[in-house]
Amino acid sequence: RGGFSTAAGLQLALYNNGGTASLLLDGLMINQVEGRPLQGGLDQVWLRVHSEAGIQSLPVSGTAAACAFHEHGAQWQQETSGIEASMQLMLHPDLPILFRVCHARNTGTQPVAIDWLAGQDIGLADIGMLKNNEAYVCQYLDHRIVDHPIAAKVILSRNNLHPTHPF
Repeated sequence: RGGFSTAAGLQLALYNNGGTASLLLDGLMINQVEGRPLQGGLDQVWLRVHSEAGIQSLPVSGTAAACAFHEHGAQWQQETSGIEASMQLMLHPDLPILFRVCHARNTGTQPVAIDWLAGQDIGLADIGMLKNNEAYVCQYLDHRIVDHPIAAKVILSRNNLHPTHPF
């Protein structure tokens, strides 16, 4: 499919099946591992449906859900057990921000308890360094949770091998 980019230098490359190939910002690879055409990347978004029988997980991203592309990203859709779920991945046109907007609709007759789980592999190094030894590079990651006036809680991450790059 190709890629998407912003004026701020954020670049997202997706495969035709919706799998993530790479996420880059100013020459730094944000994801730890380049995705593969059949499996996609390590980033995932899941809708979890809670019941007395346990938790049913529904993948709503990557190669596991139907994907359609639009001008600023892609949208995945999935349906199971009376739940319609979608996740839209968008790049802000001017800022280095990636949004995952999730929606769920209960089409059944009984109330359900749901939550969303999103995971993103983090490398934060140049591509060559990560391809050479991502396990070594990624042990130098620091994370901090902070309050944000709009997004509530956000996770800030940085790679200490690149001291010139902030969180």
